[in-house]
Amino acid sequence: MKVMTIKNYETKEELARVQVKNVDDLFRITLTPDMLGLPEDCTIVRTGITCYSTKGLIMSNDPEVIAASDEVHTGANSAIIGPRASKNIHYDAEPVRVLYPGDGEVKELNLKLAITVYPEGYIINAGKTSYNIFGRPQEMYFSSIGKKHFKCTSAQDARVFKDLNSLIKYMENNKDVFHYMVTENSYNFSVEPACELFASSMYEIPEKDKKHVERLSDLLDVINTLPETEDDEEVLEGEASQEEITNEAIRRLIRLGVMDTVIEKFKNGELFMSEFGGILYDLNEEAKIAVSVVKDRGDIPYAVCRSQTEIGDLYAVLFVSPDKNGWDFERPDREGNCFAYTYNASCPVFSEFGEIQITSANGGLVRTA
Repeated sequence: MKVMTIKNYETKEELARVQVKNVDDLFRITLTPDMLGLPEDCTIVRTGITCYSTKGLIMSNDPEVIAASDEVHTGANSAIIGPRASKNIHYDAEPVRVLYPGDGEVKELNLKLAITVYPEGYIINAGKTSYNIFGRPQEMYFSSIGKKHFKCTSAQDARVFKDLNSLIKYMENNKDVFHYMVTENSYNFSVEPACELFASSMYEIPEKDKKHVERLSDLLDVINTLPETEDDEEVLEGEASQEEITNEAIRRLIRLGVMDTVIEKFKNGELFMSEFGGILYDLNEEAKIAVSVVKDRGDIPYAVCRSQTEIGDLYAVLFVSPDKNGWDFERPDREGNCFAYTYNASCPVFSEFGEIQITSANGGLVRTA
């Protein structure tokens, strides 16, 4: 269920607060006369909404909400992405129009509406960031568990749990699945209020839910704990054979979550370059230069990530060194921190070896720091 607040657009006076089920489009929202204090036999034929915003799970045509929103809809199948663009739109609502059956006349009221719809409840943050083809990041949230898939999506399409007790029961019933996503795909789950209008943080949640916070914390500790692996027990000393280096690179690629094609190409001695939100391309000339530097050191490159920044056109090359003593430092951890060579194609003198941070996206990789 969601909460819908109806206010006077100009005075901000709250006219009604009701529970609704699914609202996908404020342009097609249905209001009843009693919500506005009108006679029962009249019909609201126009709400006066000219545009509305979506910010996470909040939908609203309230100017204060729109000003900080991610996406603004101005008509059927239209959207302007980003707060800068949205400020160029005129948002003023139009007066409400009502049909009175007695005279069959549509009358315009001296009233404009600010309507906001938001969920009360909780969502599960997956601890992952997704990138679109333009490289724009967004946090990922749990959506569903199917017979063959585990789905995460943006906050706007996340599964909302009405209270902490129901969320905890769901995670307990699917604990093995959540834990599998942690161990195999580096997820790191946390829980947060569905939106700021419900609660600004877990410290501000309703009292009835606060009694379950400790139980939730214990459950998340179990789910998010990485088990002891062979990596913890293996002895990383001495020179690695070519087969060991190849297997180590494949293991890292799998852990990073790249698409299978990348791994198969690597097995055949080919590399892809990731850029623009993780999209995969063949190596360009600059990427080949970066790879050659790594190879000249005797290291084996297994991935290239391009990022265009204010300090230059950067090519980060991830690699496996023949010396096993350095593998612990080179390997990407669960936050994506790893050791790499970064070639600055704009100003090669600033190229260097060092720690970077990466994440998987669209089958490839994105550098995040």
